[in-house]
Amino acid sequence: MAEWTDRPYRSLARALTRRTVLYTEMVVADDLLHKDHDGQFLLLDASTQESPLVLQLGGAEPETLMRATDVAVSSSHVNYEEINLNCGCPSAAATCCSQRYGASLMHDPHGVATCLRAMARASPNAPVSVKCRLGTNERNGYKLLSDFISIVSSGAGVRHFIIHSRECVLGGFTPKQNRTIPPLRPRWTHQLKQDFPDLHFTYNGGIKSLEMAGRHLLAPHNGIIAEYGSYAGLKEHESSGNEKADEFQWDDLPAVDGVMIGREAYQRPWLLREADVKIFGEDRNPGLTRRKILEDYIVLGEELMEKYSNIHGHRKKGTPGYSTRNLLKPVFGLFATERGGREWRRILDKEWVGGGKLGVREPSLRELLEVHELHLDHQAAMDAMPSELLDAE
Repeated sequence: MAEWTDRPYRSLARALTRRTVLYTEMVVADDLLHKDHDGQFLLLDASTQESPLVLQLGGAEPETLMRATDVAVSSSHVNYEEINLNCGCPSAAATCCSQRYGASLMHDPHGVATCLRAMARASPNAPVSVKCRLGTNERNGYKLLSDFISIVSSGAGVRHFIIHSRECVLGGFTPKQNRTIPPLRPRWTHQLKQDFPDLHFTYNGGIKSLEMAGRHLLAPHNGIIAEYGSYAGLKEHESSGNEKADEFQWDDLPAVDGVMIGREAYQRPWLLREADVKIFGEDRNPGLTRRKILEDYIVLGEELMEKYSNIHGHRKKGTPGYSTRNLLKPVFGLFATERGGREWRRILDKEWVGGGKLGVREPSLRELLEVHELHLDHQAAMDAMPSELLDAE
């Protein structure tokens, strides 16, 4: 997700789950190619500790996407799990003439296949994949979706499709409206798995918990039937209110191969802590406490700020890199739904907006989260949390 799944967030998520596949922010291919070396470094910066990691690109021109893929693969020390082409972004910017990308590409499956063949030539080791919607308000219906999958898979050799199981309204809707108003149709993704059994399908849309994810993955071979039961149910998804109950029934269809959790994993990252055991069948989860995660995160934040300062010299406002505000975003939801969670957000937000006791200068990440003696009337966020919450695994 653009402006969400950056390196700080991915590092936080990886501390909670070792097996879950993480995705980069969508990198617009044309933007990447117009950056200098330092700019490309900032867009592609990742750690090997984040693996398994997928790079997501946005674009519509085969040559541009091939060159961007080549830059990413050749300059990164991370071995990407996949190189993913975004065919689902609803942003208005995605349909402009100069940098068209996103959901509008679903109108041209042959063009998408050409783009993916070009990307595959530049990525001999990491396969290419597609993230798309069910269709758009201009072209929709299961037959058109099925045709899109057939053309792209046969024309480019793509084996993996991530399906955001709602249509995209091109024009007139904000990105938020596009992820909440068009009705979810999870049955369609499961139907694709039945119609294309040799392909891999990942379901995306409205997932609020690991339990809900597990029900989409329900199948005799994956060992999680006893954990999750058989019927998903409309009420357990984050829905728009426009759904039909029969589109939430898939007991008669095959399980999908994977589930993608979007904003819920960002707004409540702690939900990922049991993924390795509940979803992947591992014997144990990483088991880190929130205190340990935050202590490690502070060190990472300081390292990132130092790295970018070394690239750009004294970092000024507007210069690429990470500010304290950037680094705070991923931890805002670390205590969501917990006792004290609102106080955690209140303290961080008070300083984040620049009106706190630390004054007009931008406080450091350590000052905000950990140091409690800087000002007599300043309380660091970690001091406000009960020890039993900070130290619980």
